Amino acid sequence: MPEKINILVVSADARTPNFLSDLLQENGFHLIVALSVEEGISTFRSRGADVVLLCENFPGNEPVEFIDKIKEIDPFQQCILIGDKNSEKIAYFLNNGFFDFIDRNLPIALITHRVKQAYEMKKAQSNCRMWMEGILDSIGDGLAIIDSNYKIVKANKNFARVIDRGDDLEGQYCYKLLHKFSKPCSQCPITKTLKTGQLATDCEYIWTKLGLEKVINLSTLPIKTDHGKIKQVVAIFKDASENEILYKDLAQTKHNLELLNKKLEEKLNYFSILLSISDKLQFADNLDGILSIITKAVISEDGLNLDRVSILLINDDGYLEKQYELQDSRDIGSIQVFDELQISLNDTEHQFMKCLYEEKARILRSSLCPDQTELFALLDTDEICVVPLVVEKQIYGVILADNALRHVKITEDKFGLLQILANYTASAVDRTILKHKLEGKIKELEEAYDSLRYNQAKLIRIQRLTTIGELAAQIAHELKNPLVAIGGFANSILKDIDPEHKTYEKAKIIAEEVQSLERITSTILNYSKLSKPKFEELDISKVISLTLKIVEGIIKPRNIRIINEISEGFDTILGDKEQIHQVFLNLIMNAISAMPDGGELAFKGFQDSNYLNIEIRDTGTGISDDLADKVFQPFFTTKSTGTGLGLAIVSDIIETHNGKISFVSNPNKGTTFFVKLPIKKMKYLS
Repeated sequence: MPEKINILVVSADARTPNFLSDLLQENGFHLIVALSVEEGISTFRSRGADVVLLCENFPGNEPVEFIDKIKEIDPFQQCILIGDKNSEKIAYFLNNGFFDFIDRNLPIALITHRVKQAYEMKKAQSNCRMWMEGILDSIGDGLAIIDSNYKIVKANKNFARVIDRGDDLEGQYCYKLLHKFSKPCSQCPITKTLKTGQLATDCEYIWTKLGLEKVINLSTLPIKTDHGKIKQVVAIFKDASENEILYKDLAQTKHNLELLNKKLEEKLNYFSILLSISDKLQFADNLDGILSIITKAVISEDGLNLDRVSILLINDDGYLEKQYELQDSRDIGSIQVFDELQISLNDTEHQFMKCLYEEKARILRSSLCPDQTELFALLDTDEICVVPLVVEKQIYGVILADNALRHVKITEDKFGLLQILANYTASAVDRTILKHKLEGKIKELEEAYDSLRYNQAKLIRIQRLTTIGELAAQIAHELKNPLVAIGGFANSILKDIDPEHKTYEKAKIIAEEVQSLERITSTILNYSKLSKPKFEELDISKVISLTLKIVEGIIKPRNIRIINEISEGFDTILGDKEQIHQVFLNLIMNAISAMPDGGELAFKGFQDSNYLNIEIRDTGTGISDDLADKVFQPFFTTKSTGTGLGLAIVSDIIETHNGKISFVSNPNKGTTFFVKLPIKKMKYLS
């Protein structure tokens, strides 16, 4: 850093200055710390500062009261508020005198960059003030700037001579100083200008320091804000004895003041542009939005009012190429000169790349760049501004701007403002890129977490199935021989006795219950030993039709109406015929169980680019919300005679076939199951 920047940090929390001190001093700043508003004002009055940082940890309206007192000491002092991001607070403090707001969570590179911007702004304002004071003192007449309270805020050296008073005049009320009145005069030119905003001229009798009356000619001009409000009055005092010279000098003074006012208006306009852009960039969260804000500021008549601007950024292949371009709407037709332009980062002889690598803005002129004749011919201009976009040695691209339509020279003021806009742009682009990288990392972590959670659930399910398989094998081993013996004896008894015998009915019940136990054991073994599918091409409509024929004898007595809208014509799927048949058989049997008093069982199907979709809808009792998460869990059932494995088997088969199953249910109105099976063109994992 070429020069030491003194920063006054005011904070109610000693930890904040310590934190900032470690960071900012490493970057070449010198810190002065104050731990209260009163201490901060006292320190600023005695020692001054290049930039003031106020931490947003003071209660109520203390930050605004603090900046008001700072501005009384030095109206051009730049103050920055540091705190947590809050759009309403930011707008309030920026509207009440703060130059900028910095989020305390920003990277230190951006904080130091913003502090440097505030310092450069103060330097520019100080130079402007010295320039204005030099002009005021060069005017031969007495000249004073008087605010709306009739207080003298500024006066040149000749003012004291013309009114014959001492030098310490600033801060005094003009009506007391000149006329010894207790209140303003209603006919005074100063009053007229403050009320009407118009130029006023009159002869005035004033009192000198010796108590004598003196006749002067007083002329007044208004100083207005951007919104047209009269803020101050410029008062010109001239001896009436010099009337002949007065008219010439007055005309010249008026001209000088008009030029001065124009310059000041331009400066104020530039500051307003910078503040507006800074506010907008704070909330811009995408690259296109950022580039649009900057380019419009360069082209707009309320901004720099240049004819054309282009922003070239470095792409992933290491080339500088057009990212955004805008031109004056007054031109008929489009000048898309950079559409095909690509400049390699290795082309160190190209003028654009020289500016970028040297991190130095330039106004390139055709007369000084004979090797770039073709480029200037393409641009159809004699000069172009090239401003690099760099943040902490990280290069992002360049801003190009020119007056190719009107062929008007670009002033130094506009060139300087363009460099400030480039700094804003580079910071915003840097922030956006960092944000996108962070979002990408967050997305990667979320995907990794989802994958981990899925694998954990899958592992738990595998462990559960392993346990169930071991248990099923043990149950089958323990029950097989007793069940065979019991069933055999029961059937033997049934054969040997008369059906009318009182023991016959008991033996029949024993035989039926043994068959039930054998079915349960068989179901458990089927679930625990679900075989690896043998894939083949299947016509799903035929599988469903065959399944419906099998259960036809069960459906008819129960008064259930079948609606099958699945016909031939769908793409075939790759699947295990027996397992897919088992899926639909279990779903149909569940639907039949849910409709003990009859109802309607409907099948619909459609296909998209990757899946065949089948809907099975019943009008049964439905599934309550508190049981919905348990439907596909093994051994969960609401039936007194069920095993709770039917839907668990369905879920496993569908998953093995890389498909999906889900359902929606409305208690007492019915349930619809949705089965998605991949069509033949997809790859399958066995």
